[in-house]
Amino acid sequence: ARRPLSEALALLTPVAESLAIAHAHGVAHLDVKPANIFLATDGSVKLLDFGIAKVLTSNDTLSRALTLAGALSAFTPSYAAPEQFNRRHGATGPWTDVFALALVLIEVCSGELALAGDTPLQLYVAAANEQYRPSLAAHGVRASPPLDDVFKRALAVDPRRRFSDAGGM
Repeated sequence: ARRPLSEALALLTPVAESLAIAHAHGVAHLDVKPANIFLATDGSVKLLDFGIAKVLTSNDTLSRALTLAGALSAFTPSYAAPEQFNRRHGATGPWTDVFALALVLIEVCSGELALAGDTPLQLYVAAANEQYRPSLAAHGVRASPPLDDVFKRALAVDPRRRFSDAGGM
């Protein structure tokens, strides 16, 4: 169900705050998606399932990182960043969660998946297409230019151009 932008931002702020705390402690979730966001009966919002989370060491970079689940982690293609599909884009990390959170926000505001595609390959092409980036406007949601800029940065194909973590976003 589609929600107004202000309501979507309020709803997902606790998720962003949870990610910011995890990122500050060197943990990337790597499977941020609506199914892992729980709306409790008291109205609180919880981020669930850190099952494929990655723990970063202090000297990790975009090109080298330590993964708990091994070299390749499972992920949900509809909410995946380019680096989850293809390592040539760099390593996964908090910046990967930033990408997914922006996709989830677009979905909550528009009622539509932010990336178009029926197969993992089609979703990878959509996630990595420099010519067409997912945006609120492309899904019929009006936002201020500064907010549009936040989404452009959060959804950059190159992870080094994104916010480095949810706290920065």
